[in-house]
Amino acid sequence: MKKPIAVGLEIACTFFLVLGQIWFVGKLLSPFTILPLGVITASWIVRKETLRTLGLRVLDFRGYAVLWVFLAGGIALVAVVGVFLNRSALQRGCILLGLPLRFVSYVVPALFQQIILNGYFVNRIQSLTRRRSLTAAVAGLLFCVIHAPNPVLLVLTLFGGMVSAWLFVRRSNVYPLAVAHATLAAFAYCALPQLWHHGFRVGMEYYLFVPKPGDCCVPEFLQGLIRWTP
Repeated sequence: MKKPIAVGLEIACTFFLVLGQIWFVGKLLSPFTILPLGVITASWIVRKETLRTLGLRVLDFRGYAVLWVFLAGGIALVAVVGVFLNRSALQRGCILLGLPLRFVSYVVPALFQQIILNGYFVNRIQSLTRRRSLTAAVAGLLFCVIHAPNPVLLVLTLFGGMVSAWLFVRRSNVYPLAVAHATLAAFAYCALPQLWHHGFRVGMEYYLFVPKPGDCCVPEFLQGLIRWTP
């Protein structure tokens, strides 16, 4: 079996294992989680991946002007949509408390997703395509499909995944990517209506979501800290 075919089969196998986790298990951690994580970890060991190839070696935020421009544009777009569709959720108390709380809750998951997206999928796709633009397009599409059927996340992850992959191939650093990821996710969660993003649920969990009264991005157990009327 030729190496490109083997790499392609590995990517496809891992991708469908992740999809299976999302659609048929739903929980982030379960016995089934061992399968996709096991395949990814084994691949890293076999390929002798290093902190540098996984994007974890240098905590450097310089040279990411494209990323910050994309982040600013994404926030601006989300804000405009939010003002028209979800004005009540943009109240001062809710947004000021909700944004930092959501950001803190998303930083670690965002870093994990960026390591898997870039340190695993992008590295392997790049070994096949040898073209940064094509790698970014394929990686963005895969990242988007994994977040189906959530319409908000489909849009954010398609373009966010492409930008992330494009920058990773260039600089191999997941830290600024994770910060931008968590920032945009927190802002989108707070600014857009629950009926749109369903609490950022994906897979079958998206269809099982039940909207809560109001539409505040502050976790329920902390909503008593602010004055907020639905």
